[in-house]
Order: sequence, then structure tokens, then C-alpha cells
Amino acid sequence: MPKKRLMRQIGPENSRIFLRLEREYWRAVDILASEDGWSNWREFFCMQIITREPKDMPLASFVKRAFITYLLKFFDMRRSAP
Repeated sequence: MPKKRLMRQIGPENSRIFLRLEREYWRAVDILASEDGWSNWREFFCMQIITREPKDMPLASFVKRAFITYLLKFFDMRRSAP
């Protein structure tokens, strides 16, 4: 059975930029935004995940790759902290 994907508006509040990702990605975005001290997931997402506009791949693929990269850096920093 395919995983259900949730769609969220990822641009500014009144934009028409939407992204559909699996529920697990959005849950992780919410958790990391809170852990990292951001006031809401959209600020975290725009400042930490989408740092540039993807030109060579679909937005969903770009976001998943950028998210995994951020997640690995996040865990590396936590692991190396005293």
C-alpha cells in the first residue's frame, strides 16, 4: 500500500508554492524545527532546507536530499558535542 503524502504550503503565507511529501518527512521537519529553536516549521524549512532553488531536479527530490544532508549534519554536531 502506498504511503500517504501530505501537502504543505512551503512559500510565504500567501504563496502558491506547495510540496507533497510523506508524513514522516513533515513530522521530522516539525521536530527538527522545534529542536533547533525555530518558531515555526516554515522558517526552519526555508532557512535550513531550501537554501537555493533547485534547477536540475524536481522540488520534492531536491528537498528530500537537502533534508537528509541537514539531518546528517545535525546528528554529527550532536554526536561531537561534549
